[in-house]
Amino acid sequence: MKGNEDLLDNASPDDFDTPKDKNSKDSNIERLINNNKISLAFLLVGAVLVGLGLFYTKIQNNKEDQKVVLLEDAEKENASTSVIVEIAGAVKKPGVYEFTGTSRIDDLLLKSEGLSDDADFEWVEKHVNRAALLSDGQKLYIPKLDEQSKDETANSDILYQNDASVLGDEGSTIVNINTATRSELEELWGIGPVYAQKIIEQRPYSSVIELVEKGVIKSNVYERNKDLITVY
Repeated sequence: MKGNEDLLDNASPDDFDTPKDKNSKDSNIERLINNNKISLAFLLVGAVLVGLGLFYTKIQNNKEDQKVVLLEDAEKENASTSVIVEIAGAVKKPGVYEFTGTSRIDDLLLKSEGLSDDADFEWVEKHVNRAALLSDGQKLYIPKLDEQSKDETANSDILYQNDASVLGDEGSTIVNINTATRSELEELWGIGPVYAQKIIEQRPYSSVIELVEKGVIKSNVYERNKDLITVY
């Protein structure tokens, strides 16, 4: 007992936490928080925003990965399909050729060994979209230079065709979507001034189905008019 009493006698007041000391420490903490409320709030908001940013980035990366997979699958599927197309007119080797589903107009021109010397090169530059995808049953006609002097409308009437686009009753007026005026286009079912202008702005077309593929008209409008329109 005496030893314990000696320890107590030798202890300093700082060795003990009095209620007053505890209250003082709590007050200091509260004062620190109160003085830095704005900084702490910004810190908290920043942490939340960083967390949200990381979460959003992860979602976007997942979406991009899914898009890449879908595109790869679509490319593989197109590569495994085949299309049969015809090229005629002023080319060195006209004929019917078979390509994969990912082939383009330029591939067809190369296969036919290019334009002949009497081809209308200016017309080709204006109307042939070499980057357009080939579609099954499509025909590309390249006019000769002297054809333009024989027929004033040859420059506008000789274009590509999809065979299905020219099947119609005899006497039906077939509208060439590559050359028709706005008023001629508006005579088609469901085609008003807005659609007619969109059709003109998206020219040229290598096949009539491009009206849907390019989002120019809706599929139901296309279905009603597909036998009355052509690109040939």
